Amino acid sequence: MDLSLLTKPEKNREPLIVFTHIVKTAGSTLHFLISRQYNNNQVYRVYDNFRERFPTMLKDLEDENNTAEESEKKVLCTHLGFGLHQFLPRPSIYITMLREPIDRVISSYYYGAKRHEHIRKLTLKEFVIEECDRSYNLQTRLLSGLRIQDQLAGHKVTPDEVIDLAVSSNKILEDAKNNLRNSYEVVGLTERFDESLLLFQKRFGWKNVHYVKANVNKSRPRVQDISADTLKLIEEYNSLDLELYEYAQKIMNDQIQLSLPSIDKDLKKFRRRNKLYSLAHPYLKPVVTSFRSLSVANS
Repeated sequence: MDLSLLTKPEKNREPLIVFTHIVKTAGSTLHFLISRQYNNNQVYRVYDNFRERFPTMLKDLEDENNTAEESEKKVLCTHLGFGLHQFLPRPSIYITMLREPIDRVISSYYYGAKRHEHIRKLTLKEFVIEECDRSYNLQTRLLSGLRIQDQLAGHKVTPDEVIDLAVSSNKILEDAKNNLRNSYEVVGLTERFDESLLLFQKRFGWKNVHYVKANVNKSRPRVQDISADTLKLIEEYNSLDLELYEYAQKIMNDQIQLSLPSIDKDLKKFRRRNKLYSLAHPYLKPVVTSFRSLSVANS
């Protein structure tokens, strides 16, 4: 990291919500819902070319000191990992979504195979080994603060580095747990998406959080259809993520107990309304398409 980029945040400014968007955790759907809550110019997106775009991002956030409140950035959506706050020119708080690790890796492979020819040429097992920057304990590396160093340096973990990372695995896992517990305002789970949305709504006062899932690959095989030896390899490569996911479930349960005492009643009401929204969604497709085009243009 370039320490010259470190800035001292202005304490009197409203905290910027930093969405740590982990790939294939229903983050695209959450991103859509975030963009619905704020004006488009209030959501800043950094999803690729981190090394090149990082200085520009910091300058953009710094230059908005004198902008009107309706133009001030409220949310930063990014694949950059924990640790970003130490560079930002204003106070910030984190939110994120996690997913059951085995399912996330399988989903990542089939999603990547649709988009990238070099991944299409790999088997799932080969993907886990050769694309280990995507498959090796990604959630733990992102949330521990370890991966942002690689992201800003333009570096991807190689198969040879996996052994070195395994040596320091205990510290990486503990850092990720501490960050989740102490630095993330809301911790959501893909498998409990509706409950997660109610937590976000409660914490930030969001209005309409009804949705239809985005980037869902209906043709990918189920976990139980994957060979036993491949599943074993994925488990070995995600032992930290598996433990972190269990810990995240405890955090989410604590958040629900504290913030949503009538969760069962709230869930039934939300799901009933969301079903109606899903039925109406085909008629809203032109609006959704326009939004996605706008997201691509600004990402």
